Amino acid sequence: MKSLWSKAGRVHRRGCRACSTLVHGAGRRVTAPRRRPTFAELFTAAYSSVFASAAIIDAVRKDERMKDLDRQLEDVRLELADLRAQNGGPPDELGPESLQSSISHLTDDQMDRLWRELKKNYWRRPQFEEIHTPATLGESALREKVQLELYRCPDEASMELLRRTNLERLEKAIILEESEAAVPRRDPRTQRQMERLNDSILRLVQQMMYRAKARPKDSLPSPSFDQAAKLLKDGFPRYSFRETDPGRAHVNTKLLNQANRAAIHNPDLGLKEKVGRVCYNLLISSYPPDMHTFNTLITAFDRHSGYRHFSESVIFTFFHMSKFLPTLCTYPAILHHYKVTANHGRFLRVMACITGWDAITGAKYKRRHIGELEGNVPLQRWALDTRKRSAAGEYVWEHAPLNRLMVEEILSGLLQFHMFHHAVQFFTACIGAGVYVSTRAVKQVLDECLVALDWKAAMRLIRQLVRRENLWSSILAGRDVETIAYLTDRIYSLLDMVGLGYLRRHRTGRRLANIRLSRRKLGVFLDEVSLWNKRLPDTLAASPMRGDGKDSPYRGSRSRLLQMESLDKELVRVRKAIKAYEIRFLDPDMPMEFRISMVMHISATAVDDAQRLGVEVSEALEKTGLTTPKDAEEKTAAANGTEMELGLETPGLISEVVAGQQSRKPPAAMGPPTKQRHQQKKQEQERPLRLRDYNDFVEAFAARRALV
Repeated sequence: MKSLWSKAGRVHRRGCRACSTLVHGAGRRVTAPRRRPTFAELFTAAYSSVFASAAIIDAVRKDERMKDLDRQLEDVRLELADLRAQNGGPPDELGPESLQSSISHLTDDQMDRLWRELKKNYWRRPQFEEIHTPATLGESALREKVQLELYRCPDEASMELLRRTNLERLEKAIILEESEAAVPRRDPRTQRQMERLNDSILRLVQQMMYRAKARPKDSLPSPSFDQAAKLLKDGFPRYSFRETDPGRAHVNTKLLNQANRAAIHNPDLGLKEKVGRVCYNLLISSYPPDMHTFNTLITAFDRHSGYRHFSESVIFTFFHMSKFLPTLCTYPAILHHYKVTANHGRFLRVMACITGWDAITGAKYKRRHIGELEGNVPLQRWALDTRKRSAAGEYVWEHAPLNRLMVEEILSGLLQFHMFHHAVQFFTACIGAGVYVSTRAVKQVLDECLVALDWKAAMRLIRQLVRRENLWSSILAGRDVETIAYLTDRIYSLLDMVGLGYLRRHRTGRRLANIRLSRRKLGVFLDEVSLWNKRLPDTLAASPMRGDGKDSPYRGSRSRLLQMESLDKELVRVRKAIKAYEIRFLDPDMPMEFRISMVMHISATAVDDAQRLGVEVSEALEKTGLTTPKDAEEKTAAANGTEMELGLETPGLISEVVAGQQSRKPPAAMGPPTKQRHQQKKQEQERPLRLRDYNDFVEAFAARRALV
């Protein structure tokens, strides 16, 4: 480029000064003069390097300081556990301070984490068929004996006591809550609202009296029931506004709840008299009942197994016929009711209400229609806080505040419905969020996984303990020495159940990769468990070896037996889940072609299963000498002939069924599917059965199932 500009400069010019100046200046080489760095620049460079070195040294020292503080905290927690053990264990759970802490709100961060975990559990909930008929262990005296000797599992009576909710604690929490005058309320303030409340209480009384009449009559008198019926005819209830005299209304509510509680728990009264007294008290009250009254009725009726359908009436009134604001004890009482009545559908629906995913009633704290958000900036800001609100249907619902009492009821309910891995996931989320879980609830989670030999739940718990540092220390924090020893023994048993016992040769890299575990993190977790175990007294320290010890020839076989039982149950669970999804795929919302193909797949699978079962039965009978191999072959051939006769392996069957939808004819009446009838039909036509439409297919499928 420079040479070109030089040549341009040597070209003859006509005297234009501007052009000469331009060409001469462009041909020169522009070079910037070099200068020495100033003192300010040198000082800035040195200053920055010094500060960078200081920052690195400070970060290293802070990391060492944090590790030292963690070690000190673990030592303090262990000393606190020792002091509590010397003073008689943890504080009384029925004391006022413990009850107040159990019903107090969790922090916003804790509630946000648990709400998200509950949403995951609800979204990943199993099908209702899986919950209704879960995969369980069969009756086996040998397995139960091995579980007792190897894992020291509690017996069924002990587990029933552990599963039973402490109703006395819940009732005392309700009494403590109703004595506080500062509890938020939602009382009627207009005449129209009061009329609606009167109508809802009137319907509740009528429904409870109707249910009491439907029960078998007893010989005990029921004058209160007759008086309540008379009051209904006279136009009661007649309530006054609570705002006129809040103090007197508060005292009236406490007396009303005490009277209802005493009437329900009185053993000398019959059912009609108890219900009659409750209805009579609700009708003659000067002020309308509130949410505390509903909480009292739910827990009082649930204490008696024969009265729980009255609690259902109270809960229905709360959700669908009232505007009451729930209290801190409302949802623990409702969750407990659906747990003891084994109503898994309603239990999961209450979980959806708590998290704002129910589009019918929500949690009944606060809601706003989506149309109200347009042009309303404050409401838009309120709705955009997704940590506390969720959108479902046409409304934005506010979540229900959580407390420890509600958390433990959710845990117990998930375990009650055999949703063990969901309970483990929620339990580890509680511990990770810093929520204190009672010792009874922690023992129940680990014991249920061991008693049920639930491989998936045990594996999920171990994964969480391995991947989250200090999670095991957080579980043991604040526990007494006996509890720490018991929980350590449970963890060693769970490790043995999933095949990660004390033998290091079992923990190969390939096996750990298959179950998505890191060898290094697993070693860190095992060292942490061992460290806590070494701090225990020698009489309480747990042994990593399950059963008789290393020298026993039966230890390995016993452990392998329980591992095989656990894996077999997991296979049954997966099989049930597949069957449940196959049934869902036959819903009328699915396309007809897809449903037909699913029916074909299900029927073919059923035929294969039946053939395999027939072969296994024939082999078993052959070994016992009750049949011969020739008979088994004849039966297998007859089964294959029946399948071909029904045309289930005919090519192009689905296309014929779809084409037959255009010209459907009513099928002929089909008699009982006996072998003689099929033989006659085979003689009449020599070709396999060709199904003309979907109805013929269903008819033939029913005949085949009957033959199998």
